[in-house]
Amino acid sequence: GSDAEREQAERIAAGNAFVLPRLTIGQKASVIVRAAAAVGLDTGLTHIAAALNVPQVSLYGPTDPKLVGALGPRPVRLVARFDCLFCHQRVCTYPGLADFKPACLVEFPPERVWGELMKLLSSR
Repeated sequence: GSDAEREQAERIAAGNAFVLPRLTIGQKASVIVRAAAAVGLDTGLTHIAAALNVPQVSLYGPTDPKLVGALGPRPVRLVARFDCLFCHQRVCTYPGLADFKPACLVEFPPERVWGELMKLLSSR
């Protein structure tokens, strides 16, 4: 990501996690394959986790998991219920008030995602 995204990730991780340095896609795959599980949006990294049989929780808002959903062992797919669901736009154009964009992802509070991850890990 960008320098601004890295700074944001470091603020979020402060004291609880670490942010990896810039890596090649192969280096990222070598980190992912050693993970107990992965959490992510509909991105290439989530699909790499699926291809490597790493259990994952995937979040879908702008994209439709029926069309592009990550596969893999026991995939957990969280799908937003939002006005403009599955818009497939790269840039969110939701006209309403939103704390951040894409606005549809506000439906996934960290507690919900964490709970799904814990259920996934306990079922292994």
